[in-house]
Amino acid sequence: MSALDILCIGECIVEFAPLAGDQEAFRRRFIGDSLATAEALARLGHRVGFATRIGTDAISREMGAFIAAQGISPDWITTDPSRSVGVCAISPGAGMDRLSSWRDQSAARLLARDPVWLARALAAAPELYLTGMTLAILERDRDREQLLDALARARAGGARIVLAPHLCPEVWRDQSQMCRWISRAARGADLVLTSAEDEIRAFGDASTEAVLARYQGHRVREIVLRCDAGPVVGWQAGRSEVSCASAPSNLDPSRDRFNAGYLAARTEGNDMLAALAAGVRLAEEALPD
Repeated sequence: MSALDILCIGECIVEFAPLAGDQEAFRRRFIGDSLATAEALARLGHRVGFATRIGTDAISREMGAFIAAQGISPDWITTDPSRSVGVCAISPGAGMDRLSSWRDQSAARLLARDPVWLARALAAAPELYLTGMTLAILERDRDREQLLDALARARAGGARIVLAPHLCPEVWRDQSQMCRWISRAARGADLVLTSAEDEIRAFGDASTEAVLARYQGHRVREIVLRCDAGPVVGWQAGRSEVSCASAPSNLDPSRDRFNAGYLAARTEGNDMLAALAAGVRLAEEALPD
């Protein structure tokens, strides 16, 4: 198995989206937020793996081959012969109501069920990346506990844990469940990459400063906030000043690329300000004109 710089943990699903001008013709592609960050990191030349669970059917095999073709190590993709992969379909329109998903039989929902595989996967890289979606798709609260406990053991062994909350109430049972598990995950994270506006909506924080204070209270040592109405803000433990980098009005459409740019720059030894700028540059490349 190849040595890795970072392991991204999550789900890859099959997306069907209508082709422009023809609502009866659909484009099919493989997507996922953790996967998108892994893809961007691989293109930047980093050794990245993807930990997930897929089926053994034809579409699962095709998905595994696609992931490997992106330059991502498939060593930590495990299979479940009784399940397949999740599917989503996009309808014309705007907002989350245009997205329909079928995940009940997704193998990735059980990725925390095999403790031996999970422990070996989390020992494969010095940096481990997960998102709120990684937690949301798991089938039971017990599965979430098992994943976070395994991450805590990896962290005790020297791994750095990166959390991108990606707050999306629609994929959780309710908002309180989402906030509870994101807070639990944050308490075991070294770095949090998130959206100030999403945090304020979900947790009721009064300001960007309040978001920073809440994560500081969880003992997160490095915090990055994307702000719709201002610069990207970064804070590190042990420093009183806050770093800022100018950005377009909204980086959320390419947040996964921003995260990859930031992580790549930090892995290469750059300081926070340089990493913020690197994340913005990579995100801007994918923003619509």
